[in-house]
Amino acid sequence: MSPLLEDRVLIVAPAGRDAALLRDALTRNETGVAVCPDVGTLVTEAARGVGAAVLTEEALDVASMTALRRMHAEQPAWSDLPLILLVSDRPPYEAQAALGEASSFGNVTMLDRPVSLVEFQTAISSALRSRRRQYEIRGYLTELRANSRAKDEFLAMLGHELRNPLAAVRNAVTTATIDEARRPRALAIAERQLQQLGLLIDDLLDVARVTLGHITLKKERIALRDVIDRVLEAIRPTIEERRQTLVFSPAAERIYLDADPGRVEQIVSNLLTNAAKYTDPGGRVEVRVGRSGGFAEVRVRDTGMGIAPEILPRVFELFAQAERTLDRAEGGLGIGLTISRNLAQLHGGSIEARSDGLGKGSEFLVRLPALPPTTVAEPAATTNGNGRRPSSCGKRVLVVDDNPDVAESLSMVLELLGHQVHAVHEGTVAVATARAEHPDLMFVDIGLPVMDGYEVARTVRADPTLGDVVLIALTGYGTAEDKARSRAAGFQHHLVKPVNVDALREVAGDAAT
Repeated sequence: MSPLLEDRVLIVAPAGRDAALLRDALTRNETGVAVCPDVGTLVTEAARGVGAAVLTEEALDVASMTALRRMHAEQPAWSDLPLILLVSDRPPYEAQAALGEASSFGNVTMLDRPVSLVEFQTAISSALRSRRRQYEIRGYLTELRANSRAKDEFLAMLGHELRNPLAAVRNAVTTATIDEARRPRALAIAERQLQQLGLLIDDLLDVARVTLGHITLKKERIALRDVIDRVLEAIRPTIEERRQTLVFSPAAERIYLDADPGRVEQIVSNLLTNAAKYTDPGGRVEVRVGRSGGFAEVRVRDTGMGIAPEILPRVFELFAQAERTLDRAEGGLGIGLTISRNLAQLHGGSIEARSDGLGKGSEFLVRLPALPPTTVAEPAATTNGNGRRPSSCGKRVLVVDDNPDVAESLSMVLELLGHQVHAVHEGTVAVATARAEHPDLMFVDIGLPVMDGYEVARTVRADPTLGDVVLIALTGYGTAEDKARSRAAGFQHHLVKPVNVDALREVAGDAAT
């Protein structure tokens, strides 16, 4: 609703020239006014937006009170529409009972007629102030509901992110306990996933410290190039794994900061990690460093998925994320930008996000206060970085999970139970493998990229040659709604990560004995 509609005064005064006089009195104060022929019209107009309503006693009859009563009862919780009633010493008989009921509505002001211009305008001003406070409360409630919904979504996503490494750790520990030969490989998986858990917990602790203002910077004189080099070295394996191109353009001079080296590294690392994460294989990530006035500038640009215009103004807000797909292929908690912005501000700097829209990449500009320039020059440079099947009796099992550690660790546990296991990491590959090998069971992760687990199940169920395959959904989501959706797609079982060995025995059996 426009502010003009929300601030306007609606008038119902059917007798004589009352409506025109009241309208003229308010128009002098530049108050928006709409004269309604009856209370029914007032109720309709109020639904479009209203600041206050003025009614004379002649407007109140049985039909009018029915409409007013309904309007009052149907107001949202934040609303208490101000009503101003103009009454005489001896109102018409029909209006007397109506006035008595109307006075109980709450936010009602009765003015005796004839009413002075000053008294009338004062009552209107007071009513509009009251209404504006109600609109402020409405805004707060809307914001609270949005924040609450965002937090609920974040907590659900956090549970999912924690379940994946926990699933791999549980499977690895089970394997290491039972099979000495596989113990080194299983422990290596557990170590990697424990490191991932540690990173998730570090992010949670950091965002809590930032929110509460408990971070203390340990500043020293540092060379920005040294920090950037460490971040590039750490991110390079990810870039190479995703077959992306990394381009680094250093500053022409040696730039020094009075800053906390670990926190500056964290800022740049978060931005580079996001750039690689949201850029498709074969894409390009650029890092450019320079100086502008008294600030060092680090630009991280990518050719990735970009940022929608409606998300861009809120991209640094806690819990404000673009809609995530079911596969959550990007992973992470989505709070790195919040942490980075706050760390930059603690240093007296800033971060700015830019994007031309979805599919058009994005750019993040970090500005940090720089120490006075030196005369040491650095040459500019550009750097580019570009299933198994054991022999066993038992059932033929196909494991489908895009997390290699989860797939491998689950395969090891199933092999220990005596089954023949083949692991793949994509839905389309899973369908092709199932048609070629006709497994007895398929453990299918729901959150698969490109072709999710539900579509895999529907495709398998539609193939008459695969009618006897037992489908087991494997996911971090375990609500009743999630289970109902997996059943509808064709799954016979729904297991929530991390899955213990007893649950696996129940659905797959134990052929090891």
